[in-house]
Amino acid sequence: MSVLSAVALPSIRHAYLVSRANVMANDLRVYTQGFQSYIQQEAAYPKDSGTKRMPTGMGNYLSASWLEQTAIGGYYNYEYNKRIKGTTYKVAIGIRSSGQNKVSKDADLLNAVDSALDDGNLKTGSFFIGVGNEPFYVIER
Repeated sequence: MSVLSAVALPSIRHAYLVSRANVMANDLRVYTQGFQSYIQQEAAYPKDSGTKRMPTGMGNYLSASWLEQTAIGGYYNYEYNKRIKGTTYKVAIGIRSSGQNKVSKDADLLNAVDSALDDGNLKTGSFFIGVGNEPFYVIER
């Protein structure tokens, strides 16, 4: 029985990580399209919003899932002209812990998201670990 567990558990964990990472990457792509559609219609991005809040004017561009827990825990937070680690990013999506709903610190999971979405390196690219060790996805620099 222990041999079966030794073989099955890593496979189950890998499938879980890939599934969560793909859901997260897809959500971020869909939300990026929403913000890009907004800018085409309105000629400006919405102002910054808080965690678990729909950015002003984005109700027709983002689904209600924006307000729900993400696939990796925490909640979405729209960032406009946000300075992170010495660089200002014009438009980005932060993923923040809130109350008991914490963003996963599982390095394997976060690296899987980065690999599904970006360059596979959490220190570079559009998806990286920002302030407070929480994920940050840049839509426009």
